[in-house]
Amino acid sequence: MRSLAVALGLCGGLVIGLPAPVLAQDRSAAEVAGGGYSFMRDYRVNENFPGGWFASGACNITSWLAAVGEVAGTYKSQDVTLDSVSYRTRTQLHTFLGGPRYSRRMKGVTPFGQVLVGVARETGGMTIFRPSIATAETKLALQPGGGVDIPLTGHLSARLGADYRRIFARRENTDQKGNNELRLAAGIVVGFPRR
Repeated sequence: MRSLAVALGLCGGLVIGLPAPVLAQDRSAAEVAGGGYSFMRDYRVNENFPGGWFASGACNITSWLAAVGEVAGTYKSQDVTLDSVSYRTRTQLHTFLGGPRYSRRMKGVTPFGQVLVGVARETGGMTIFRPSIATAETKLALQPGGGVDIPLTGHLSARLGADYRRIFARRENTDQKGNNELRLAAGIVVGFPRR
């Protein structure tokens, strides 16, 4: 896990250390991103979560700094048979995060790094025949990451990103450990020009 944190730190350092290019004058005032797809690996339970989505919005404060808000969902369903009884388990993880993003507009692409903080709502349960048994917990989450926006048209871009997410265990629950997660995401970004 340390190697993953070091790799993400190096990527963030690379984005910050890039030579300062001439920034485009038509930098969007704000943007929304989403749709797309996300894949997550949870290292605490050693499971892949193949179905996910994200939606984010950002307001550019300067030519290189933006305030970002993001909501995301990741899901996994699994059929389990114990003593000839079939169970269907479903785990859902929704995150509500915000924080700063650093980016540099370069010829052809815009690499970025960001650190988001907020909460993660984890719901897990099983269905036995018809009724559903579920539990839910809300925990503190920290998500550093980065990626690149690749322009498609004037104010439309494709986004590729990777994040490391740490979900902290609740203090009153001393027998639980936090989650370490890697998320890969791809989606579309729409920029809104300055007036």
